[in-house]
Amino acid sequence: MAAPVPLQPADRAILDLECETIVGHTCKVVRIAPGAPGIEAVRARIGGRIGSTPELARRLEDGELPAWVPAGAFDLEQRVVERIGAELDLPLTHVVVELAREREASGRGRAG
Repeated sequence: MAAPVPLQPADRAILDLECETIVGHTCKVVRIAPGAPGIEAVRARIGGRIGSTPELARRLEDGELPAWVPAGAFDLEQRVVERIGAELDLPLTHVVVELAREREASGRGRAG
């Protein structure tokens, strides 16, 4: 198992910004046009390549000395989600805020 990676000052500064409306800082959003590969193909592509960038499969471990640690089971179905339908008419910022709230409510919390 990989050793914990202590937070750098920049990491701490970003985490210090967190509050009720700012949760996490590792959300990536990709808009996919009609006719593009579906969610399963996107997950398969990410799953096949995630090992080449282990930093993307880490989570924040709180404690006296917070650090980035391997996330353990990396469930692409939880991490790569699809939003379709009425949400397409909403501003992108609204969709991102809702995704962050869902993540927090699920107990996965910050960068987890």
